[in-house]
Parts: sequence; structure tokens; C-alpha cells
Amino acid sequence: MNKKIVWILFALLCLAQWIVPGKMIWDKEEIIENGREYRFLVQPIDPSDPMRGKYVVLSFNPRTFIAESEGLKIGDPVYITLYEDSDGISHPFELKLDRPDEYADYFEAQVERLNGGEVDIAYPFDRFYMEESKAPRAEAIFRESFSDVAQETVAIVHILQGKAVLKDVQIGGVSLAELAEE
Repeated sequence: MNKKIVWILFALLCLAQWIVPGKMIWDKEEIIENGREYRFLVQPIDPSDPMRGKYVVLSFNPRTFIAESEGLKIGDPVYITLYEDSDGISHPFELKLDRPDEYADYFEAQVERLNGGEVDIAYPFDRFYMEESKAPRAEAIFRESFSDVAQETVAIVHILQGKAVLKDVQIGGVSLAELAEE
């Protein structure tokens, strides 16, 4: 093969390695900039994954919805509509198989488990990644926050046209990352 063609292919491969992650970052920033902010109450689960680093896994309720599951398979996309209570907390309301109207508050999720007429979903914003040096302190603060019922622990999620990005986790109105720095 001609050396010139090899160099051109190599340059295209290098360019693609920058374009693909750049597009992913751009898309997430677009959702944060233009999406609507939602606040979800969370519950803790704290694993460490050696391949992905330290993160806090967030658990949301409900995970199980009653829905016509005939024809659904694990991994299929579903749409979860939302409602907001008087305290400004968002709650998953209903599972829909078809994308809701563009004016509805909803996010896209995936089917995680099927059990008759019940469908368990995987939330697309259930992991909050931390800088390695802050992660141990953040995990301890996060666990302690659940013993203090006066403090509300919420996930700040931005949603735009069904796509969701987890922006922050706040305990008593203060970012978990800020609390871990103290």
C-alpha cells in the first residue's frame, strides 16, 4: 500500500478520535445549557469500579412501572413522564412506549427487567463521577447525609428533548463536590 494513503488513513483515524469524544461532550453541554433543570430525591449505593474510577451510584424511586410489556425486550428504550411537586422535586410518573409530545416533561430510559406487567427501568443518570482525590470524602459525606432527615439529598438533572445529564448532587442545597473539598 502506498505510504501516502497510509498517512492519510492514519490522519483520518486521529481526527476521528478527537471528533467522537468532542461530539459527546458537545451534546452533554448542549443539554446542560438549554435543558430544563429537574431535582430528584436520591438514595445511596456506593461502588468503586477499577475501570471507571470512583463514583456514587444514585438510586431513584420508582424503578418499577406497570405497563404493557408485550413485545418489549431488555435494553429497549422507554419514556418516563415527570411531574413536579410543590417543593420543586421531580417524580417519575408514567412509563410510555412511544416518545411523548415535545412539550411533555420526560426522559428516555432503558428496560432493565421484565416481570409480567411490570417493567423495571435503568435511569440514564444514576452515576455521579468524582475526582479520585475527593471521592473517599464525598462517599462518607453522602452516606452520612441519609442519617440526617433534615437534609435533603437531590440529584440535579438537566433534560432536553428526552435526553438527560446529571449535573450535580446536592446535600442540603450544597454541591457534594464542594462539601468534599472542605
